[in-house]
Amino acid sequence: MLSNVASKKYGNLGKLIDMEEYYIPCLEFSDYDAMRLSEAQAERLEFEELKEHSKKLTKMEDDRPKLYGLIMQHMSVESKDEKLLKNLTMKIGIGRRIQRNYGKP
Repeated sequence: MLSNVASKKYGNLGKLIDMEEYYIPCLEFSDYDAMRLSEAQAERLEFEELKEHSKKLTKMEDDRPKLYGLIMQHMSVESKDEKLLKNLTMKIGIGRRIQRNYGKP
């Protein structure tokens, strides 16, 4: 099934197939107060969590054209109609990048 392949290859980005909308994971900080860390230590750890979350979001954005290519590989010729592809590219939010890499839908 395409959604399983997409989720396995692209993680949270692959959820687009099942959810039919772009999923953005929330950033949740650990409870550093309960760990009895100093304020400076807690801020440093929160900053590291923020950087890691930012990396994940950047990777998701970079993988959008790859997900589009995977979807295109699994579509039948009959289902590759212009309206469907335009809707898909708008949902993923990568219109121009896709056109540059794969041609116009």
